[in-house]
Amino acid sequence: MVLRQPRKDFHHTPEEEYAEDLRALPYDTMPVAGRLLNGELGFEAAHTLLQLDADRGMPMIFASMSPSDGNVQHVAFSRFLYDYFNGRRRFAAEAHDAAAKVLEAEASIEALFVLEITGSDREFPLLERYTKHENKTQRWQDEVRDAADGALARLGSKPHLAKIKQELSQFKGDTFQGAVRLGQILKKAGFAGNPELIDAICPYRWEPGKGGL
Repeated sequence: MVLRQPRKDFHHTPEEEYAEDLRALPYDTMPVAGRLLNGELGFEAAHTLLQLDADRGMPMIFASMSPSDGNVQHVAFSRFLYDYFNGRRRFAAEAHDAAAKVLEAEASIEALFVLEITGSDREFPLLERYTKHENKTQRWQDEVRDAADGALARLGSKPHLAKIKQELSQFKGDTFQGAVRLGQILKKAGFAGNPELIDAICPYRWEPGKGGL
């Protein structure tokens, strides 16, 4: 099986090697690789599909969710987000549907980011659920809640926009933990993408000589 083979040349990524070997076979290997997305080789299959033909591979990976594991989700969502913010805004409908399916089943920061740029107010109930997300790891809980807040604000929720603005204007904390939390709040303010937050963000800009964060 090609996807189980060890690396041959460390000047190339594993998926480059896998794709080269698969292209040499006398049939279309993409449907076969697609059937591996929900198995133990899902991560390798996802990377290889994008290497073979991203235009065909992306919809195949999105169609495999939500049963696919988090690594497969990461491959597709991170590629979609990278392409989107670099002007290649394709497969938005497929990414949206995949993100919604994942979020119906489990928390995913990247799925929240995808829904933030592809969704609408129809997703408010789903996103609201994650503003109250609970997890034993505080950092993960905060990141999920922040992503949901940012998505809601970006999609037009006035209460969540006001919440982010209030968090920025009332923030106090001069410890390392405080700096981490401020970074999280600024991150979700950035993803909210609303000009109304500019005045609240500006006081936290770093200026040489002032010891800013």
